[in-house]
Amino acid sequence: ELQKQAKIKQQEEAKRISKLSRLYGAMKADEAVAILSQMDDETILVILSKMEDEQVAKIMALFDAKRAAILSQNMLRGKQSIE
Repeated sequence: ELQKQAKIKQQEEAKRISKLSRLYGAMKADEAVAILSQMDDETILVILSKMEDEQVAKIMALFDAKRAAILSQNMLRGKQSIE
């Protein structure tokens, strides 16, 4: 029963992440960055991980260079605890 509940919770979370990724992917990159830059890195990485590479590239280019570098290093290390 607990496994069933955990699986349902995980599926619901995956749906929310996918929805957010689609929403941010549909925005202009500068608009998305204005919002994303207010979030913690883990949340940003989870959202970006579900987006198209082309849109992620546009968004990353608009982040402050230092923040983009940190996000890139975390992407490289696979720091995304939410799947």
